[in-house]
Amino acid sequence: MTRQPHLRDSRDDAREVLRIAAGPDAPDARRLVEALPQIMAEAGRRREIERGQPETSALIPIARRAIPRLAAVAAAVVIAAVLFAFRDASSAQEARADLERAILTGASGDAPPNSLLEALTTSGKSDG
Repeated sequence: MTRQPHLRDSRDDAREVLRIAAGPDAPDARRLVEALPQIMAEAGRRREIERGQPETSALIPIARRAIPRLAAVAAAVVIAAVLFAFRDASSAQEARADLERAILTGASGDAPPNSLLEALTTSGKSDG
């Protein structure tokens, strides 16, 4: 049987692993042990995704970025609403004062006479 060098079977892989394990260097597993909690969390997240139930912990990084931005936008909207309300209230008071002034003092000479107001006031005077 001729062996092709680019094809390896599982026995060759096993021999290679045993050769490395029998070597003089002891394996350094410190990084693997340090990364184990992250590996387990990622495996759990992937399992939840496969089940179709995304874990809420996957939303935590998104929420950590989004909540401060949403709070800033909400604060800006509140400030804009307060400024708009005060500006609108002052302009409404000015408009109300202008209307009262026009009613009490009458229209200026340039404005056409108010026929409805005149009809109401003259009919009241002629009644009696």
